[in-house]
Amino acid sequence: MGGEDRGRMSGKARRRVPVMRQALEQQITPEKRLLRRVEQEGDQGRVHRGRGKPSNRGIPAKRKATVLTLYEERDGDGGPTLATEKLAERDGITLSDETLRRWLRGRGMDHVVRRKRPPRA
Repeated sequence: MGGEDRGRMSGKARRRVPVMRQALEQQITPEKRLLRRVEQEGDQGRVHRGRGKPSNRGIPAKRKATVLTLYEERDGDGGPTLATEKLAERDGITLSDETLRRWLRGRGMDHVVRRKRPPRA
Protein backbone atom coordinates (compact mmCIF):
# COMPACT_ATOMS: atom_id res chain seq x y z
CA MET A 1 0.00 0.00 0.00
CA GLY A 2 1.58 3.28 -1.11
CA GLY A 3 1.86 6.33 1.10
CA GLU A 4 -0.69 8.29 -0.94
CA ASP A 5 -3.31 5.52 -0.44
CA ARG A 6 -3.23 5.65 3.34
CA GLY A 7 -5.99 7.82 4.70
CA ARG A 8 -8.25 7.31 1.70
CA MET A 9 -11.42 5.42 2.48
CA SER A 10 -14.14 4.08 0.31
CA GLY A 11 -17.65 5.39 0.83
CA LYS A 12 -18.67 2.10 2.40
CA ALA A 13 -15.80 2.26 4.92
CA ARG A 14 -16.59 5.90 5.71
CA ARG A 15 -20.21 4.99 6.52
CA ARG A 16 -19.02 2.29 8.93
CA VAL A 17 -16.81 4.62 10.98
CA PRO A 18 -19.54 5.79 13.42
CA VAL A 19 -20.63 2.20 14.07
CA MET A 20 -17.02 1.09 14.59
CA ARG A 21 -16.44 4.00 16.97
CA GLN A 22 -19.49 3.04 19.03
CA ALA A 23 -18.33 -0.59 19.12
CA LEU A 24 -14.86 0.44 20.28
CA GLU A 25 -16.35 2.60 23.02
CA GLN A 26 -18.57 -0.37 23.92
CA GLN A 27 -21.71 1.67 23.50
CA ILE A 28 -22.93 -0.95 21.06
CA THR A 29 -22.29 -4.67 21.51
CA PRO A 30 -23.53 -7.68 19.54
CA GLU A 31 -25.81 -8.56 22.45
CA LYS A 32 -27.36 -5.09 22.49
CA ARG A 33 -27.80 -5.17 18.73
CA LEU A 34 -29.50 -8.59 18.91
CA LEU A 35 -31.72 -7.50 21.79
CA ARG A 36 -32.79 -4.40 19.85
CA ARG A 37 -33.68 -6.54 16.81
CA VAL A 38 -35.70 -8.95 18.95
CA GLU A 39 -37.57 -6.03 20.52
CA GLN A 40 -38.36 -4.55 17.10
CA GLU A 41 -39.07 -7.73 15.12
CA GLY A 42 -39.97 -10.32 17.75
CA ASP A 43 -38.62 -13.86 17.42
CA GLN A 44 -37.97 -13.24 13.72
CA GLY A 45 -35.18 -10.84 14.76
CA ARG A 46 -33.07 -13.81 15.91
CA VAL A 47 -33.13 -15.47 12.48
CA HIS A 48 -30.26 -14.78 10.08
CA ARG A 49 -31.34 -12.34 7.38
CA GLY A 50 -29.91 -14.49 4.60
CA ARG A 51 -32.21 -17.38 5.46
CA GLY A 52 -34.57 -18.37 2.68
CA LYS A 53 -32.69 -16.39 0.03
CA PRO A 54 -31.01 -18.15 -2.89
CA SER A 55 -27.26 -18.59 -2.69
CA ASN A 56 -25.06 -16.12 -4.55
CA ARG A 57 -22.92 -19.08 -5.59
CA GLY A 58 -25.84 -21.18 -6.81
CA ILE A 59 -26.20 -22.38 -10.40
CA PRO A 60 -29.13 -20.65 -12.14
CA ALA A 61 -32.32 -22.70 -12.52
CA LYS A 62 -32.28 -22.21 -16.30
CA ARG A 63 -28.82 -23.79 -16.60
CA LYS A 64 -29.87 -26.63 -14.30
CA ALA A 65 -32.90 -27.34 -16.50
CA THR A 66 -30.72 -27.28 -19.63
CA VAL A 67 -28.23 -29.74 -18.14
CA LEU A 68 -30.94 -32.13 -16.96
CA THR A 69 -32.66 -32.03 -20.36
CA LEU A 70 -29.38 -32.78 -22.15
CA TYR A 71 -28.71 -35.60 -19.69
CA GLU A 72 -32.12 -37.18 -20.36
CA GLU A 73 -31.79 -36.86 -24.14
CA ARG A 74 -28.20 -37.99 -24.68
CA ASP A 75 -26.15 -39.04 -21.69
CA GLY A 76 -28.55 -40.91 -19.42
CA ASP A 77 -27.01 -44.33 -19.95
CA GLY A 78 -23.46 -43.55 -18.88
CA GLY A 79 -24.05 -42.04 -15.47
CA PRO A 80 -23.23 -38.62 -14.02
CA THR A 81 -19.43 -38.82 -14.35
CA LEU A 82 -19.47 -39.62 -18.06
CA ALA A 83 -22.31 -37.13 -18.62
CA THR A 84 -20.34 -34.23 -17.10
CA GLU A 85 -17.32 -35.12 -19.23
CA LYS A 86 -19.47 -35.15 -22.38
CA LEU A 87 -21.22 -31.89 -21.43
CA ALA A 88 -17.84 -30.19 -21.09
CA GLU A 89 -16.57 -31.73 -24.33
CA ARG A 90 -19.61 -31.13 -26.57
CA ASP A 91 -21.43 -28.17 -25.06
CA GLY A 92 -18.77 -26.33 -23.06
CA ILE A 93 -20.78 -26.71 -19.85
CA THR A 94 -18.50 -27.42 -16.91
CA LEU A 95 -20.15 -28.97 -13.90
CA SER A 96 -19.15 -31.24 -11.05
CA ASP A 97 -20.30 -34.83 -11.39
CA GLU A 98 -21.45 -34.71 -7.76
CA THR A 99 -23.64 -31.69 -8.53
CA LEU A 100 -25.29 -33.56 -11.39
CA ARG A 101 -25.69 -36.65 -9.19
CA ARG A 102 -27.41 -34.53 -6.50
CA TRP A 103 -29.76 -32.97 -9.08
CA LEU A 104 -30.64 -36.40 -10.46
CA ARG A 105 -31.32 -37.75 -6.99
CA GLY A 106 -33.61 -34.76 -6.34
CA ARG A 107 -35.60 -35.62 -9.46
CA GLY A 108 -35.78 -39.30 -8.60
CA MET A 109 -33.56 -40.21 -11.56
CA ASP A 110 -30.90 -41.95 -9.50
CA HIS A 111 -28.28 -43.70 -11.58
CA VAL A 112 -27.87 -47.27 -10.37
CA VAL A 113 -24.41 -47.92 -9.00
CA ARG A 114 -22.95 -51.34 -9.81
CA ARG A 115 -22.28 -53.60 -6.87
CA LYS A 116 -18.78 -54.78 -6.15
CA ARG A 117 -17.96 -58.41 -6.77
CA PRO A 118 -17.72 -60.63 -3.73
CA PRO A 119 -14.13 -61.51 -2.78
CA ARG A 120 -12.67 -64.67 -4.30
CA ALA A 121 -12.26 -67.55 -1.92
